[in-house]
Amino acid sequence: CLWGVVVFTLDKNPEASWFSHYEHIEHDSPAARKYLVTLYWCMETVSGITYGDLVPHTDLEIMYAIGTMFVAGGTYAYIIGAICSIATSMNASSTEFYQAMDNLNRSVRERGFDVLVPDLVQRVRAFYRFTRSAAVVVNQHEIMEELTPSLRGELSYSLNNGWLSRSVYFT
Repeated sequence: CLWGVVVFTLDKNPEASWFSHYEHIEHDSPAARKYLVTLYWCMETVSGITYGDLVPHTDLEIMYAIGTMFVAGGTYAYIIGAICSIATSMNASSTEFYQAMDNLNRSVRERGFDVLVPDLVQRVRAFYRFTRSAAVVVNQHEIMEELTPSLRGELSYSLNNGWLSRSVYFT
């Protein structure tokens, strides 16, 4: 833990540091005991549960403590933000709608329809936004079942236009 490094290697006056003021450890204590006490301070700072028994005394210790508190506070804020983000995205109908839109967009992109028939793709997307369908669309068949008959016909023609135009029966 760097809290101990500040005292034992960087501080010019270790007699004035937190280490000399802490009553539960001596200068000739084993390194493991010193490390345990510095780890205790770090856990106090990171968790926000502090008892005031280990406090910085020198300027270097104060600067290190401030830096540690900034890092711990930022980490805590990030975690809380991530939890809030997850909680707000748990609305079931919105999640299903966005999954349906993702499936539609993926299917359109994979088949190249966003380039070939962009107007039709925009109308299909508008249909989903307008109806705000709650069904999860997994494949092309489910997409087709939810469309109006005219959109279904246009999309079917666009999907199958390549092989229909090569067939002697449909030319």
